[in-house]
Formats: sequence, structure tokens, C-alpha cells
Amino acid sequence: MTSTGATHVLGPILMDRALMERFAEFTGDRSPLHMDAVHGQRSMYGTNVVHGMLPLLFLPYVLHVAMGQQPMRITRINGQFLQPIIPGEWVNVACSLENSDDAGRTLNYAVTKTGSGTLVTRGTLLCVPDDGMRTNPAGHAPASLLERPIPVSDHAFGTIEKGMTSGFPIQWGPAQRSAYLELVEHALNGDPPADPQRVDLAFMALISTFSTLVGMCMPGSTATFLSFSAEVATGPLPDALDAHVSASVNLVSGATRSITQDIHVRSGEHVLITGNASVLVAKPDFIPPSMQELLLRVKDPGLRDRIVLITGASRGIGATTAKLFAAHGAKVVINYRSARAEAETVANEINACGGDAIIHKADVTDPEQVRAMINEIVARSGTVHVLVNSAASNFRAIPFLETTWENVQDDLDVIVKGAFNCAQAVLPLMIAQGGGKIVNLSTVAVEVPPQDQFKYVVAKSALTGITRSLAVEFAEHNIQVNQVVPSMVETDLTRGVSPVVLSKLKSASPMKRLATATDVAEAIVHLASNRSDLTTGQKYYVTGGLPPFA
Repeated sequence: MTSTGATHVLGPILMDRALMERFAEFTGDRSPLHMDAVHGQRSMYGTNVVHGMLPLLFLPYVLHVAMGQQPMRITRINGQFLQPIIPGEWVNVACSLENSDDAGRTLNYAVTKTGSGTLVTRGTLLCVPDDGMRTNPAGHAPASLLERPIPVSDHAFGTIEKGMTSGFPIQWGPAQRSAYLELVEHALNGDPPADPQRVDLAFMALISTFSTLVGMCMPGSTATFLSFSAEVATGPLPDALDAHVSASVNLVSGATRSITQDIHVRSGEHVLITGNASVLVAKPDFIPPSMQELLLRVKDPGLRDRIVLITGASRGIGATTAKLFAAHGAKVVINYRSARAEAETVANEINACGGDAIIHKADVTDPEQVRAMINEIVARSGTVHVLVNSAASNFRAIPFLETTWENVQDDLDVIVKGAFNCAQAVLPLMIAQGGGKIVNLSTVAVEVPPQDQFKYVVAKSALTGITRSLAVEFAEHNIQVNQVVPSMVETDLTRGVSPVVLSKLKSASPMKRLATATDVAEAIVHLASNRSDLTTGQKYYVTGGLPPFA
């Protein structure tokens, strides 16, 4: 025991597993958070932690010295458990006088880690003079506070309700006092700082069962003790008694996953101690999905019978994407503006292979035509689950000084206004059905602009803004909005690109090839499947290792 001014410190005390075992034997608290290595590894601490109430059993000894050897008894205490103690760590237990009045003497106490000084537990206690002498008759074998061991409960947070009760019988007498003394002497190497017969242990012994109540009964194995308070309801506690400790849940907080319990220690009809405890309820253990669940996801990415609208799907990437969706069992709507023959060819090929595809003419720059298309789809199929905005005007290279605003407006109308019109038409359907997917087809040209493509880069850049804005606004409705960003793809749209340029792009690629329409379609389908349900507002690069990198 050391003193610094008005602060009295006991320690260092080794919180090892042997001491934890003695505490568990004494209190009956064998909560797996403290005693089971596997459970400790799965906990939020990644290891077992020392019982929070264990260091507080040393408070009567610190108090006895702090009060100048005058016999005192604790009548009220509260505490907050701020940090865990890992088995094998050393702690100090300290008390300092705050004030003294007719009601008694109020002290602040603290448990800190030796060396680092990290505050583990803090609280206040009230003590009053004790005119009686404690007794410690010889010949009593140490015994537990519990009359018999109790099994550990395992209450998940959602199963705990206000008014639920728990409890068990306890006992206090010479045998339990012997167990308390042996625990202290073990921790202090047989050299306690005060005469045990002049230290009142009953109150701290009985409230140590709060730990048992929390860790074994309510909630049990899911518990992390946060705070408590307790006070003596009558006069001095007797040297021997049979009692019952019980708790009733009075608050369940979903916001903090915590519960608060009212606690009483009764002997017959007499209430000896009243108190409360606040407890954090752990989240359920993570259980990996079963093989059956994963096999089902592999076999079915959630696209079967989904209604998928693809704009600009009569050729190129759009047509390839329509076929791939159909291969996954989706019902495809192929939108086109003027290339009816090409759209019919795509639909016929899908239907000939057992798929389900229809074509629909609509200029996506015209909101009336878009609304009419959506209304017809709803009349035929009920809704739209997936929207793919792949319509584009052209990829004709025009030097900036030769570019007219009409050139820019044409790309803005098809790429930006088209995506706007289609999204505004389908989003109410997706909200009503509880979710949906929107995939916008962008280009790496936004990040690495090619020569003479000002109009195309500006329009596709705006599409990125649409993607991000819609992703944020509609995330709460389980609607995911993403964009696929391919490098150059050889399709009708890019047929005007010089073979020399294409060759240079291939050479620059780490994979020595350009993206294919199938590569891009695979990315679109992935973002529309249940395999990307937590992905939104993102760019999915299909570049073969070319920069930029996400």
C-alpha cells in the first residue's frame, strides 16, 4: 500500500488466470467471455477478459488504510467499466477522499493498469463508521457464494424484453469469508495491508454476484458489463445469511444494444441491497453461409424472370448484354431508336434459344416516348427490375475548335438526358417493389480523354454525376446504381477509330488486348445480380490492367 497526498494505492496486483479462477469459484461467474478461450477469441476483444468486479474486491482493504485503520463499512457504490483487463495484466486500485459529512465519507476510486496508467474502472463509494468487529472463525473450508452452480444463459438481443427476470440463491458466512480472504491473500502474496478481522467484506462480496447475474443469467454469455450501482437498504449486514439475488430488466435500448436491470438482494422478506446494472449485449457470432446457400447463389445470381430494360440494345455492347441477361433467365426488353431490323435479330436469336425478349422503339431523349415504353412494359410484365443505360449517339472525332454546341447537345441528349428520362420513369417502380438495379455504361475516356472527343467525354462525365447522385438518394430503397467503365471496345460505335490507334492501345495494355463486348456485358450483368447487392455508386473498370485504377 502506498499513499500520495490524499490518494491511497494498493498494487500492483496481477490479474492472472489463477486469480480469475478463484473469483469464478467464489462468485459462480464462469461466463465464457472470461473463462472460455474459444469464446474469447470470437468476442469483440479477441481474447478473454478479466471479470470487471474482480479488482473491486480489494476496495475494502484500500478503504481501511485510507480511513486511518478506523473500521468502516461501505454502504453505497457505483462504477463504470471503461476498458477491459487482459489476463496477465497488472493493476492498481486507488481511493481518494472527496468529502465528509453527516451521511458518511464519500471517496472516489479508480482501477488503473500498472505502468501505462490506463483507467479501467472508476466510481464513487460511501462509507460509514463500523462499530462492530468482523469475525473469521477458523476451520471453515472456503466455499462459493452460490449454493449450487448455475448454467450459463445465452440471450440474444432480440429475445430480451422489459420485465424479464432472473436470479439465484446465495449464501454468506465464515466459509465464504474464508474464500474471499484466500483470494486477496493469493493476489497479494499472503501479505494483506490490513487486519482481515477489522475489514467489512460482506457488502462487496454480495454485490460481486452482480457479475454472476449479468454473466451467467441475463443476458449471460452475450454480456459485457458496463456499469452498476448498489447500496445497503438496511443497517449492517449480518455475518451469516441465506439470501436471493434477483434482477428485472427495466430498459432495452436498440440504439446501443444494451439493457439495464434493477437488482435486489433479499433475505426472506427483507431487502438487504438494492442496485442496478447496465450491460452491453454482444452481436451474434458470425456464421458463414452454408454450402447449400452458396451453391444456390452460384447457380442462380437472382436474374431469372427479372425484367431488364436495355437502352441502345440493337447493336454492340447493348445487344451482347441483352443476350447474356437472357442466358441467365432474365426477360429482356431491347430498346432501339431506329435500327428495328437489328433489334429484331437480337430478340429472335434470344427467343430461338428459349429466352424471353421483346423489342421496343423509343427515343430515350423524349420523355413522353420513354413513359409510353415503360407503361407498355408494366402492362405486359408488371415492372422493371433492372435498367441498363447504354444508348449513345456516336464516337465521331471532332476537334474542339470545330465542335458546335449542337454536336455537344446531341451527345448530352442521348447519354445524359436519356439516362435521366429512363431512370425517372423506372425508379417509382423500383421503390414500390422494394429494390432495383441501374447500370450506366460509361467509358475510360472520362479519366483519360482521347484526342478530339470533347463532346463524348463531357456527356459521359455527366453520366458519372447521375450515377453517384442516384446511388446516394435511393440507397435507402435498396436500389443500387453503378457504372461500368470499359476501355476501348471494338464495336460499330468505334469502327471509325484508326487501326493504328487500336494497335497502340492493345500494346499498352498489360493483357495485350482490348475489352470485348462480352467482357463489358459480364460486368453489367454482375452489377445487376444479387452478387453486388451492397455495391452502389461505384465504377467497375474493365480495362485489362490499363490505368486509371479504382
